[in-house]
Amino acid sequence: MKTFNDAAGRTWTIGLTLGSAMRVKDALGVSLLDLDQGVERVGDKYRMVEMKNKADAEKHELLSVKLVSDKFFLADVLFCLLEPQIEKHGLTKDNAWDAFNGETMLAMNQALYEELTDFFRSSGRTNVVRLIEAQAKVVNAQMKVVDRMADKLTDETMEKVVVGVMSGESPERLASTLGLTR
Repeated sequence: MKTFNDAAGRTWTIGLTLGSAMRVKDALGVSLLDLDQGVERVGDKYRMVEMKNKADAEKHELLSVKLVSDKFFLADVLFCLLEPQIEKHGLTKDNAWDAFNGETMLAMNQALYEELTDFFRSSGRTNVVRLIEAQAKVVNAQMKVVDRMADKLTDETMEKVVVGVMSGESPERLASTLGLTR
């Protein structure tokens, strides 16, 4: 189990067990035990999609990717994982996140991915561990690119980006044109 603290000083523990995975599945329709499968939204829930071929991969996002790319989805998943602790702290779904600032979100993400890695490693699912580790490397590489781009941004460059985006130019082309891709 992995812990992190929120901005109010409360300690939270993320533990992936069959019971916590079942809470997530019952509430949201997704199985944390199948990070290597696709997920799609159906109404106010989600549905797992088996990734059989390239077309499936192009149409559906992997659950492991959705946890990184959609912070509101991540918050729903974490609410399910943390629900007993939220109730113990006398909080509700509506006010539980008020003390989750940027620093807390970073620590929470790290705790979740460490817990997922430990869970799958201990259950012998090394293919999923490799998926999680590869995804972490991609996210870290993307953050380094964003940092390098941010270092190059000036007020003039930002104005050109805003004007370009508003006129319909693709962000990739703008980044290349303005020398932000190196």
